[in-house]
Amino acid sequence: MSEETKNQFIERYVKQIGWSLEEFQKYMVALPCNCEVGGGPTHWAAVRRWPVTIRHHLEFDAPDGTPWPEESPESEEQ
Repeated sequence: MSEETKNQFIERYVKQIGWSLEEFQKYMVALPCNCEVGGGPTHWAAVRRWPVTIRHHLEFDAPDGTPWPEESPESEEQ
């Protein structure tokens, strides 16, 4: 199975849950994930666009060195 790109993941995710791309971009962000499911070495997760949720994902679920997503507001505690 080939590696799924970030955009492919987002397209599949919004189709699966019945959202528009705009809704996804308003409420969620796609981040790399060390999860066991997905297609290839880089897996993706849909994470709430809240600084505390993003920080938790980066600390516990993302590959080491994953940067803060540019499309999300930065936390005051960063």
